[in-house]
Amino acid sequence: MVRILLLGAISGFPWVLIGSSLSLWLKEEGLSRSTIGWA
Repeated sequence: MVRILLLGAISGFPWVLIGSSLSLWLKEEGLSRSTIGWA
């Protein structure tokens, strides 16, 4: 059970990095996610 929980957490981690990087990049450019169609 612990393996399944750990595997689920690890598989979702890259999406967190991509989302935070994208948000930071857009913020530096003066845009928001809602401007380009993401809520």
